[in-house]
Amino acid sequence: MTLRDELRKSELDGPGAEYLDASGIFYFNGAHTWPASGAPQNIPGAIYQVTFKDEHGLSAFLDFYLAEGNDSTVARLHLKAKRAGAELPSANLRFQFNREHQVAAAVVVAAGREANHHWMTRGNSGREDVSLSHDSWDPDDNLFPLESFITVAELREVVTQWVFGDVLPPPAVQWTRVPDIKWL
Repeated sequence: MTLRDELRKSELDGPGAEYLDASGIFYFNGAHTWPASGAPQNIPGAIYQVTFKDEHGLSAFLDFYLAEGNDSTVARLHLKAKRAGAELPSANLRFQFNREHQVAAAVVVAAGREANHHWMTRGNSGREDVSLSHDSWDPDDNLFPLESFITVAELREVVTQWVFGDVLPPPAVQWTRVPDIKWL
């Protein structure tokens, strides 16, 4: 990344970095059902909406999520104004991971004051036998390319820096700019 390929949280459109809450929506495994079509479907057993207050709380949650979370769904994190009624987040981080193979991929979308910014992880952990997506509603049309795969250990650092760091995208891994993300 070059210097201007990053964005400080203070440059986000919105209330300013000191007034942002980091939160996320995470899915946990539930029952497998077989609808009339005969295709198996994974139904979430629990959906958690979590707001992160400190690094210890984030670390404990990530321990739980990476061990027990539904790795067939996309995790969605948001940086939003702390005030009530804030509608749109100033930035989003979406990721999916594969527990068995310990790989992950992520995208960051940030609303700067001048323009929106879109980044995707760049790594060398891609596997032909693993598919990861960044879209909960249309996963098959929004798959991560293999060159975006990073390790789950790197993902932990990405999430920690995204929540508590000052720079987007988080500098824990390499990122590449991508065209508009369709779900924004």
